Amino acid sequence: QQQQLDQPKTYPLRIAAIQRRLARLEILQNRPRQAKHHIDQALQQTFDEHRHKTLRLEGRLWAMQSNWKSAQRSLEEAIVELSQNTNQVNNRMALVSTWLELASVLESAGDLANAIAVLQGCCSKLMTNHNDG
Repeated sequence: QQQQLDQPKTYPLRIAAIQRRLARLEILQNRPRQAKHHIDQALQQTFDEHRHKTLRLEGRLWAMQSNWKSAQRSLEEAIVELSQNTNQVNNRMALVSTWLELASVLESAGDLANAIAVLQGCCSKLMTNHNDG
């Protein structure tokens, strides 16, 4: 166990996970500036295979502040990250959740046409994947 903790390649994963947790706690305490700092720290961990989680958290932070364009940008970036590795079930589920979050952000921003397009695209993709499997 200790040897695994000492491997340098696990540091970025751990640092990013801790920074995401700190950001969530800052969001709960309604401290967006501090939350954004932790999100930025997590995004600096270049080998973080869970970068999409940080981007989704950033999207939520922007949405909380009604900054719809920034929320959309973060969520779209998370979708790109997840789309590159959809062979894992967890990533496919996270991709669906992120599409739903993006549709919600678009709806809140009053962009109903794009919210509908995102949901239709999500359904279409799920049905294609289901029929392939």
